[in-house]
Amino acid sequence: MTAGTVSVAETKAVPDELICKLKKEVIEPTILGFKRENINYNYVLYIGVMITESGKPYILEYNTRTGNPEWLAILGLLDKPFIELIESYYNDISKISNFWRQDYYSIAMYGFSSGYPECERIYFNEKIKNLEKLRQDTEIIGEHIVKKGLDFVPSGGRVFALRRIGKNFEETKTELLDEFYKIKMNGLYFREDIKPINFK
Repeated sequence: MTAGTVSVAETKAVPDELICKLKKEVIEPTILGFKRENINYNYVLYIGVMITESGKPYILEYNTRTGNPEWLAILGLLDKPFIELIESYYNDISKISNFWRQDYYSIAMYGFSSGYPECERIYFNEKIKNLEKLRQDTEIIGEHIVKKGLDFVPSGGRVFALRRIGKNFEETKTELLDEFYKIKMNGLYFREDIKPINFK
């Protein structure tokens, strides 16, 4: 969602028609472009795509890095170590479909400091409280957070992400929001209007 606030990933099957469109209109033209420009690219290429209600894919952006927080949500669905996924990509790509948790949702949501993204703060003095009160199965992923003595304090706009994984979207979303409400941080805000993906 806008300004890298939250991402939802799920292992629900994508319709074959959409997969074919993505291959034909997004992936194959991109690879052909690399070949025409004589680009030997050996890293993650994250392609941001918007799907219209009619099923038409449009490329919004190319990221020569992992998308964030999209990447965090996607990694939450992995059922095996990431390095094994990379090895399978080079050695036997047919095995990649076996690396994912089935019928799960993964939600990665950022907590922000006051002012982000319009007017980012420079100096932070307040500490972040109650991180120790989060459930053990809630993952905390830091981005702009530092430790001063025994305390954690923000150091930028996107301070940290929380990630939860579950079988039911609404339950997982509610649990994640409950976790955010436990945290005390001056100016902390986050999105609540997240929805699952609905392919037609």
